[in-house]
Amino acid sequence: MAKYRYVYCEFWTDVDVIDKFSPEDRYFYLFLLTNPHTTQCGIYQISTKQMEVETGYNKDTVLTLINRFENEYDRIRYNEETREIAILNWFKYNDSTSDNTVKCVEKEFAEVKDRGLIEELRGYQGATKGLAYNKKKKKHKKKHKSEFYMGLFNHWNSIQIIIHLNLTDDIIKAFDKRLNDNTEIEIKESIDHYGVVIKDINYFFNYEWTLLNFLNRQKGMLDFLASGEKWLNYLTWKDTQKKKNPDYIRQKKEAQSTKKAEIYDKEQEQKKKDVAEFQKKKPKLNLTDEIYNKQVNSTKR
Repeated sequence: MAKYRYVYCEFWTDVDVIDKFSPEDRYFYLFLLTNPHTTQCGIYQISTKQMEVETGYNKDTVLTLINRFENEYDRIRYNEETREIAILNWFKYNDSTSDNTVKCVEKEFAEVKDRGLIEELRGYQGATKGLAYNKKKKKHKKKHKSEFYMGLFNHWNSIQIIIHLNLTDDIIKAFDKRLNDNTEIEIKESIDHYGVVIKDINYFFNYEWTLLNFLNRQKGMLDFLASGEKWLNYLTWKDTQKKKNPDYIRQKKEAQSTKKAEIYDKEQEQKKKDVAEFQKKKPKLNLTDEIYNKQVNSTKR
């Protein structure tokens, strides 16, 4: 079970998501991609009851959505007997070239009860894009690894803190060590976060590390992950500074003032509606009858 899952931004620009998926479809599909039962291999066990509880949908809605994603969108396969689900394009959003990830995937495949789901997943177009068990991929693994490391290396140079000229064996070994526990996306994200922090001249952190230092320090790269201590401290500081900014305070007061004015206008509008409604319900007075009654009463006296 993973602590978190990545969903690429391109999820929202996917043709099917834009043209076919309703808001309900999008919510359900994101749930299938990120719920706590997901595995590295894209096949995991989950009952329809668990889907009901965790999404908040009733049984009929869950069954309708499963049927829709299986038969209409061709995005999943679900075995009711084994309660296993396969996300057919899982590796589109969870691709990896890490040897450890490949080993983990193979280990999880061995535990799958419905072996047909594995073939469905492997046979789906683009599903095994980055996995080493693809034989064609294995032949070019060495070449791909070189390009892969160069991609990470160039990403580091792109933040322009300390630029390196050569991708050395020591750097490759450091990348390998980090890839045992982290994905390519996480490493790049951590590099980006480090770049943001180091370039903020108002922030106290100004330690310029080499790429090797960044990767090999005990808490170097890890501290700048999305859940890393240094990154979270920076975000907290940034939020505090924002609230101290005179422009932010002024804008906040203006927003509050505008909101109060809107509330007042709504209240006045409601009062007008209430008065108009009251006038409609108030009985109309017959003036002729009133004059006649006064005359009768006067005569009696």
